[in-house]
Amino acid sequence: MIKYILKQNKNKKSLAFGKWYAFQLVEETMDLAELAKHMEEHNTGFTEAMCLGMMTAMVKCIKEQLLAGKNVKIDNLAIFSVGIRNKEGAKTEDGLASVDKVKALNPKKVFINYGRNDLNFGNGRNAETTSDAVTELVTKLKEALPDATIYVVSMMPITQDLEISNGTYHTEKDVDALNTALSTKTTAAGANYIDITAPFKKNNGYLNDDYTADGYTIRKAYFPFLLNGIAKTINNGQ
Repeated sequence: MIKYILKQNKNKKSLAFGKWYAFQLVEETMDLAELAKHMEEHNTGFTEAMCLGMMTAMVKCIKEQLLAGKNVKIDNLAIFSVGIRNKEGAKTEDGLASVDKVKALNPKKVFINYGRNDLNFGNGRNAETTSDAVTELVTKLKEALPDATIYVVSMMPITQDLEISNGTYHTEKDVDALNTALSTKTTAAGANYIDITAPFKKNNGYLNDDYTADGYTIRKAYFPFLLNGIAKTINNGQ
């Protein structure tokens, strides 16, 4: 028989005011060791140590199966399953996973540089929505890693030839709009914005063709130039 107590709803603003409800009465919480001792005392035929060992192994295996995407049913007792509670939704599909992975590394500095694919694939994504997503990621990272310094690196420009040859691709105007939005929003969110575009642009504002083979990716030979520019910005106090 379940032990219970009766309580009356005394909230006058509640539709259930005055009604009585039963609540389970819990006198103590037993751990595995106490349960194992109880089982031995009830003539199960197994020693306390054997019961504890078996239940400890069972707990380990149940966790393993839950993490593998399975529910575990123990007849006449319960079905164990995994539940996920979301504090709030993420604006990008990989936003939550990225934060967890970075947090596990516990870095002192975090560098963020993404957004090109968001502009490429459309689906309503533009400079504003993409910059909002990056800003949200900054906020999540600062919550997860309060002692880390967050840097947001600007998106690289594209060549004029790429813009002309691919009408479905984003334009340099889109890139400039995104970088402007990133600078404003992520700085307000507590990140340090690093603009790396100037040394790579020609006078017309497009990416210098000498630096790239595909119109937007920097050649490997220029990586040291790029990284030195980032390091110089950081050393100057950003």
